[in-house]
Order: sequence, then structure tokens, then C-alpha cells
Amino acid sequence: MEQFLDYIDDFADKPLVVFCAMFFGGLLNTFFPPIPVEIGAVFAGYLISQGHGSLVITISAATLGMSIGSAILFQIAKIHGKSIIKRPFFARLINERVLKRMEIWLEKYGAPALFATKFIPGAYFCAVVGSGILSLKTVKFYITVFFVNLAAFTMHVYIGKIAGENWRHVYRALGKTGFFLIILIAVAAGLTYLTNNYFRKKVLAKPPPKE
Repeated sequence: MEQFLDYIDDFADKPLVVFCAMFFGGLLNTFFPPIPVEIGAVFAGYLISQGHGSLVITISAATLGMSIGSAILFQIAKIHGKSIIKRPFFARLINERVLKRMEIWLEKYGAPALFATKFIPGAYFCAVVGSGILSLKTVKFYITVFFVNLAAFTMHVYIGKIAGENWRHVYRALGKTGFFLIILIAVAAGLTYLTNNYFRKKVLAKPPPKE
């Protein structure tokens, strides 16, 4: 176990390796949401708190990778239009009903809506594809995506960093407050589940309004 941890620390101390890992993780995550780049960002934040890795490199690499991936996905959707949702790769997450709801959501909330999709499985993919199909202004979309990803990855990395800096305090308190921590974790998980269900029922599954 110690050898594995030493390997991870050595990995984190190589700036170019970390940059490539986070960059391609973000790039691929755009097309394949299950790739856990956000979890990687949190773990990288923890390593940074232990003196390994770079805050700037980690955040910038993940942001650039995800932003470039989003730009590519946006352009693909923009070129092919609605026909793209009939292809198996895209049909698994988006259809005409989802597209209509996403259009309403983006028009109503704008950038905050795109930011919110970063925390809902599969929703960011739908938002980017939907933005391309709807032919949103390219430059504005690129700028929005960049700052949305910058904010999201900064948050993830700092969560890991803060957790790493305070884990000893949590460990000491766990004997007295462990029960309450478990309850809080359960509540957080429940809220995440309800939020996900609400998004899918109210935004994705709800029939589009009649024109």
C-alpha cells in the first residue's frame, strides 16, 4: 500500500504528466460522461494539500481539456443539426423532447443553467449538444463554457484540498460525531438523488409546450 501511495505522490510531482492526465481526462469526459474527471480533480486537490502537484496546472489542464472537448462536440452538433440525435452515440442521452426542454432551460437561466449541468450526470453532454443543434453564438458559447469549467474544476480541486488539510481534525472527531457525519452524508446523497430525479422529470421527461 505504501509503495502505491509513493507511486501516486511521484506521479503528482511530474507537472507534464499531471497536465496530460487532467487535460485528456477533461477532453474525453465531454464525450464519455462516466469518465470520473471530477473525482480525479478532487483527489488531485487532496494531493496538493499534502505537498504534491500544482493547483494551477491541475485546474488549468482540466479546464482546457473540457473546454476544447466541449467546443468540438458543439461544432459537431452544429454541423449535423437535429439529425445527430438519431445516431446511437447521441440518442442514448438526448432526443427531441430533451432538446426542447434544454432549449427552454438555457434560454431561461443562461450560464447558470450550464454550470448546474456540471453536477448532474449526463446533463452537461445534453447541454453542449443542445447548444450546438440550436446554433447558439459560437464565441459566446466558448467563453461561457470556459468560465463554467474553470469555476467547476476550481471548486472540485479546492474541495479536495480543504478535505486534505482538515482530515486529521475530522478523524479525531469521528469517534464522537461519526453518527452525525453518517447522517449528513446520507442526507447529502439523498439530496443529490432528488435533484437528479427532479431534473430528469421536470426538465428532461416533461413534454414540451405546445406551440
